[in-house]
Amino acid sequence: VEKGWLDRLSSAMVHLIRNAIDHGIESKESRVSKGKTPEGNILISYQNLIEENCFQLTLEDDGRGVNADKIKAAAIQRGLVTIEDELSFENILNLMFAPGVTTNEQVSEYSGRGVGMDAVWHSVNELGGTIHVDSERNHGLKVIIQIPYHSTGDDEKEATNEDIDSRR
Repeated sequence: VEKGWLDRLSSAMVHLIRNAIDHGIESKESRVSKGKTPEGNILISYQNLIEENCFQLTLEDDGRGVNADKIKAAAIQRGLVTIEDELSFENILNLMFAPGVTTNEQVSEYSGRGVGMDAVWHSVNELGGTIHVDSERNHGLKVIIQIPYHSTGDDEKEATNEDIDSRR
């Protein structure tokens, strides 16, 4: 992997790890009450997908999963969608990559400003990659990033609100 790619990807992975810790992993007490281990788990994996001509980075946590209602409410507050919009769960998951969308009620050292997941999308987009997100309430979040081998990162794209649906 080229150095320029590593810089973009390591920054994206830091945002994803912070997101998993701050938004995903529950307190020890909450985890135990749900029948989980007291400690949260975050798994990061890398694969060469030669047949698809890309490599894949995956980050999984066993936390609380995505709260779709909170993401939609944050997107409504930012004017990205309206309360009347009928959105699939997949579309709601895509909204977490939109600029300014956060479900944290307070800004912390690590999150709450609505820039982390947007920065992840921009980093992956600059490399010509895709992001796929899967989540189940109380069972965690899985983020799969695929970057084509031929990507140079030179074809930087300007993101717009219309890109929300294409962020996978």
